[in-house]
Amino acid sequence: MKNRPMNGLIALTFFGLGLLTFLQACSDSGGGGVSGGDIAPASDHTVVGRVVEVAPATLSDSDGGEGAATVSLDGGEIQWPLDDHGRFEVIDILDGDHSLVIRAPSGTVVEVPIRMLSGRGLDLGIVKIGREGVEEISGFDGYLFGFVDENGDGVNDLCKDAGGDGICDEGSRFANYTYLMNWGWADEDGDGKNDRYRDADGDGANDLGGFPNGFGFGFVDEDGDGVNDCFRDGEGDGICDQSGMPYRVGVAWADADGDGINDNFADLNGDGVNDLTGEAYVALPGWVDLDGDGVNDKFSDANGDGICDLSGIAYGHGLGWQDADGDGVNDAFTDIDGNAVNDITHGPYPEYNYRYGNQGPSNDMNGDGEIDGVGVELRHGFGWVDGDHDGFNDNFADIDGDGVDDYSGCHYAGGYLPDPDGTAETPQADGAGAGENAGGEPTAGEAGSGGEEEPTTPGAGGAEEPGEPPVGPDSGQVSGNAGPDRSQN
Repeated sequence: MKNRPMNGLIALTFFGLGLLTFLQACSDSGGGGVSGGDIAPASDHTVVGRVVEVAPATLSDSDGGEGAATVSLDGGEIQWPLDDHGRFEVIDILDGDHSLVIRAPSGTVVEVPIRMLSGRGLDLGIVKIGREGVEEISGFDGYLFGFVDENGDGVNDLCKDAGGDGICDEGSRFANYTYLMNWGWADEDGDGKNDRYRDADGDGANDLGGFPNGFGFGFVDEDGDGVNDCFRDGEGDGICDQSGMPYRVGVAWADADGDGINDNFADLNGDGVNDLTGEAYVALPGWVDLDGDGVNDKFSDANGDGICDLSGIAYGHGLGWQDADGDGVNDAFTDIDGNAVNDITHGPYPEYNYRYGNQGPSNDMNGDGEIDGVGVELRHGFGWVDGDHDGFNDNFADIDGDGVDDYSGCHYAGGYLPDPDGTAETPQADGAGAGENAGGEPTAGEAGSGGEEEPTTPGAGGAEEPGEPPVGPDSGQVSGNAGPDRSQN
């Protein structure tokens, strides 16, 4: 990772992670994101944009007093007012995945995930906020593009990708920027164009099939039934029903009616839209390691083509496809062990931890994916499994908020890497020890700890038996460690 650029301005530390940044409100004549014509790359390590609140009408208070609209980076405590036109500028941002947190006077609080790569500046354009959250971003946030066509030629001025390599073509305003293309790369005929995906007009839809791009996993429907052949999550537990691969999605688990389906989230047809809210979401592969060998049991991408070697599911790492030597391996990215960290130690994105938005260490005692006492969702990527029905996640908890899963001992904030100082203790909430459920019976996690998996339900390996509680990498056996001690909580 490159060093943070220094310019002598005041540096602020957010979340105790050493993330240094400075947020500066723009003057009336400064900033970007005012119109389509203005949307273009900003200065290095900088994000600009303009916030417009659709309803209620009042957005900003230019004197910065009570009720002023503010923006902060990665949930930092220091909040900075937008100017009286809603414009903002955030400078000195480190490379990586972050989140802008915008607070409007109406009480609406929204997260805008951003990705900074190689210091290339971003212009979000208009960030339109409605009653339910962000309705539209007209510019580029580092993942996906808005659509701007000033000359009326039907082609996006911001980005087009005729070759489908996940890199914006020359002539685009964001030329050579990578984006979140989730169809994977294949070129059987050797014509240099992706056989799976192209977007010559930059409208965000796959020219080869018409399905939209960008929710994290590609949409494949060969039988035409309207259901994704490779990915769906009918229970909303953060575990793919077909493959058993957990994934990161910023929606917490809740099940007040006890029907085994998330009250907050489900995607029965795998189209990338939350069935319960109608909102699009972005998800990326998570982590499960039943045999404790340090390799993801459900995800690997040895050649970096954006297709999981184990399941064939395409996903969006967002680093593009480059293969100058023609060896069939991505020159910019591979992830053999599936730990969400780029294996390549050189090149444009060395050892990059590809995520979506900020994921700082946060307290989560019951592992429901929501920060305790705050109500903000996490993207931990371990899924929700509660085989003993005690209301605690058998896969994930972070009681001390150190950014390490108390069960597996793996980080979730900086890639799924083992914590060298991590120790796990036997959970005491229901009297069950590691590898046992409340009745003392061995769990699925115990069966998997020796490398033999016996999945029987969605979330454990693909065999579907609706109505049964999911069993998967649970009860403290995700990577050979017992879970946290909750007896004092």
